[in-house]
Amino acid sequence: MQKMYEQIEQEISRSKVLPIDETSHYNKGKLAWCWMFASNTASFIKLTESRGMKVLQNSKFCNRNSLVVTDRYAAYNYFADKNRQICWAHLSRDFERLAHSWNIEVKVLGCYLRNVATELFALKKALLTSEIDVLRFARRARKLRKRTRYYLKKIFHLPEAIGASRVAKNILKSERMMWNFLDDSENIPLTNNHAEQQIRHYVVYRKNSYFTQSQRGNTFLERIISLYLTWKQKGLNPFQNLLSIVS
Repeated sequence: MQKMYEQIEQEISRSKVLPIDETSHYNKGKLAWCWMFASNTASFIKLTESRGMKVLQNSKFCNRNSLVVTDRYAAYNYFADKNRQICWAHLSRDFERLAHSWNIEVKVLGCYLRNVATELFALKKALLTSEIDVLRFARRARKLRKRTRYYLKKIFHLPEAIGASRVAKNILKSERMMWNFLDDSENIPLTNNHAEQQIRHYVVYRKNSYFTQSQRGNTFLERIISLYLTWKQKGLNPFQNLLSIVS
């Protein structure tokens, strides 16, 4: 399995767009982390003690000139702004929380931002189903960008909404990375949902096990889940392929 695992890592490193996600893991009762790197054709997990930037620095994905799709977690600041698309599903949830603020001004502006996210998702769906072309999508998305920036700045400058102001400030720091999909609207996803969907297979394992108890257990789990998910993505039968390895 080691050779196949390394081949998956190599395949992932060559992908033009790479969604990434991470979730908690435990090894011998100690908190650790499961990282998921998922292209359209392969999925690669890495179990580590760290959730920090050094995991990315020490990976084969560290010198990427192509794009990653992530949430706003600070470790992903390792990647250059131009090479990182911020997940709009996460942004939408941020906007939803603002829309439920006790502060009336924040609430109104949060509703506007929520509407922006809803419209953007609808535009993306229309693009992928050929209801609109790339030029129309880009033109309307740029208008949404101006509105988003305007609403966030309004929240940032509200004097009696310290928490919401801080949220708006942090999102504005990521403003460029929110819109990198405009460089290739048909191929760059708005979200890292693909990585989240793939990492759910690990989460199911986590719910039905006692995690791992050794480095050997980590090594086995990394390989078996990566192989299983990649085989499924390629339309192969995971069980037949696994049987051919062990027989």
